[in-house]
Amino acid sequence: MSSTLHRAEQSTNRLAELASLDPEVLRNAVRQGESERATCTENDPRIFAGMVPWAKTVRALRESLVARGWRRQEPSNLPLIVSPDCTIAIAVSSGDEYTGVAAGTPQTQYPKGPVTIAAVDSNQMSLALFGQSPPAASPSGDGPAWVLWILLIANRGNELRCELSLPAQIGEDLRVTGWVERILLEPIVLDQVPAFTTPDAEPSIPVEVRRKVQN
Repeated sequence: MSSTLHRAEQSTNRLAELASLDPEVLRNAVRQGESERATCTENDPRIFAGMVPWAKTVRALRESLVARGWRRQEPSNLPLIVSPDCTIAIAVSSGDEYTGVAAGTPQTQYPKGPVTIAAVDSNQMSLALFGQSPPAASPSGDGPAWVLWILLIANRGNELRCELSLPAQIGEDLRVTGWVERILLEPIVLDQVPAFTTPDAEPSIPVEVRRKVQN
């Protein structure tokens, strides 16, 4: 599906308009998360070393934004940071090779849980009805009103690519495969790749939602 694309040079204005965000707040959180990978050694469990960048990016983003009035939430074990007016929620996820680049359409690297799936289904319904970005609304219909955005990150060896994007489509494997809007950020050049590297990982979240088969 097609999406509205904001290149890196346009990100400052769009993020300020969206939620008074600064691209450097997002990039610094990604940078801090990746820097923690370098502290791992072969004595750490491999799954731990793979999860560190994701977990520490969540922590760094929360630490920066809580000071600005944002709030932590964790519905169904999905760690979020929610804007002061409860219109925007941000989750962190690893993405594929198309993350952070204008060509192609990125996908999340791992399947998503019920909160993300419900948020995407809500987005799809709003797009079908109104032909525009969805209004702020709780995916569950009974909680704080927010629209879920994903800070998508990909480690490409010599740089980190990242973007803040609004999911709009879930594939049969429960990965996000389409986006309403993508805000690309400047890539982060890695001066030194950690000697001990592992594939990015995220915690396994039980998924009980079954996709309906379209006739």
